[in-house]
Amino acid sequence: MIYSDIVSSFTIGTQAIKSTVYVFEDMPYWDKEKKNARHKRNYIGKMNGEEFIPNKTYLARRTEAAKGEVSTELAEDKLIMFAERKLAGGTYLLDKIANKLGVDADLRRAFGNSCADYLSLAYYLVLESDSPMYRFEHWSATHDVGGKRKLSSQRISELMDNRPLRKLIYILKINNAANQ
Repeated sequence: MIYSDIVSSFTIGTQAIKSTVYVFEDMPYWDKEKKNARHKRNYIGKMNGEEFIPNKTYLARRTEAAKGEVSTELAEDKLIMFAERKLAGGTYLLDKIANKLGVDADLRRAFGNSCADYLSLAYYLVLESDSPMYRFEHWSATHDVGGKRKLSSQRISELMDNRPLRKLIYILKINNAANQ
């Protein structure tokens, strides 16, 4: 995913290779010979969960910038600002509906700690009804699902396999009794 850097003309991007997420600067330039836009990537570190771990080259450039050995214009280019945007309209509405109807409380009673996972899946199935389930992981990364956990494909399969019919019937009975 590419994040725009507010300060400079390059962008900061991440790329997952195996289980490691690498961070790089992506600098577009015009190739006069080929007469089209090209990109140059400079690896600057990696992510450890939510924490950015810079590499030695990037740290050396930051140190030079802090000492004033680099011009102000270049020093500003060394700043990294991560921005994250999440879509919240649909999930916010569904949260309010689930609260109002008591569905979230019913799910909490029936499924305990897995309640948030089931709600996230339900939101995805309602908002993205034509999308396949393998897209859920990407969808949950771009949508605000109320602090609920991100679910991998394996976890989704476990949830789908472990949903006993009696728990679903129990939820339907509770909702039916409450609405009468």
